[in-house]
Amino acid sequence: MAFKRLEFKQEVQQRIGDQEAVLTTDPELNRWLNLAVSAIWRHWPWPFARVESTVPTVSGTATVDLPANYLRVTKVLNLTDKYALRPKPDRWLQDVYVGATDGSPVYYTDGGLDRVDKKSAPTRRLKLYPTPGKVYSLMVAYLSAADTMDEDDDYPPTPQEFDEAIVLKVLTWFYRKIDDFQQHDAHARDFEAELARLVEVFGTWQAETFPVVQQDVGLYGLS
Repeated sequence: MAFKRLEFKQEVQQRIGDQEAVLTTDPELNRWLNLAVSAIWRHWPWPFARVESTVPTVSGTATVDLPANYLRVTKVLNLTDKYALRPKPDRWLQDVYVGATDGSPVYYTDGGLDRVDKKSAPTRRLKLYPTPGKVYSLMVAYLSAADTMDEDDDYPPTPQEFDEAIVLKVLTWFYRKIDDFQQHDAHARDFEAELARLVEVFGTWQAETFPVVQQDVGLYGLS
């Protein structure tokens, strides 16, 4: 049975012998649990993190806004004309497409951030070349950000098989907090071993190449 947030906290407290919540606080455990999910989520392009969204273009506008939970594009399809767009670096596209050119978009690249003012949250954009000359329907496949657990009856966005990895990661932060480096290192090794096992089971995208159209080196690196 998969753990909810409350059950994660109870499991951690049982393993460290802190059922009375003397060594840990509830807000601390809640924060650690979401940080653990985020670290695991970014470690690998897990299949369950892949999302598809239909995005319309605007005639004469070179960019389209990406969904708020977007992390990294994996594929862009032109559903109107039924073909796949190809990723290219922006500097190459600027050399090829000098001046305003309207037509059916063939390439895409990172479009940067769109922000109206300081009180508006920035939105990530996709830039298209050439600039769409009419409205096209695009299917954008992307890796999404992880949902957070905000209530005690919330489940994590990961499958049940990831529960042990989440607990182990939280334990590494707990033992770092109390300066027990022997236990910290032991749980860190167990966490890395559990991650390797999960990649073996769920890492079905090993042969897929990811178009690099943005400068996020080490996006899936784990700190």
